[in-house]
Amino acid sequence: MKRQARNSGRLSKTQLHSAALTIAKSLRPASYYLKTLIQAGLILLSLYATPGIQAQTCDAIPNPGTESISAHITRKDTNVTVTDGM
Repeated sequence: MKRQARNSGRLSKTQLHSAALTIAKSLRPASYYLKTLIQAGLILLSLYATPGIQAQTCDAIPNPGTESISAHITRKDTNVTVTDGM
């Protein structure tokens, strides 16, 4: 009786082996976690990159009087400035 009471808190080798197999079967390979991490990163990237892309778009409606263009044009070999009427 004493011997049985002493070993009652311990697991037998068979029980330990069974528990170890159960734990080993429940573990996933590192590639699973890497794949999950990449997927989560892509989801976060798509959520946070979209507002930045939308913020750079603008309407193509011109405002009268705000358009202007300027240029400085010179001849190829002489560096003489081209003026109106030339």
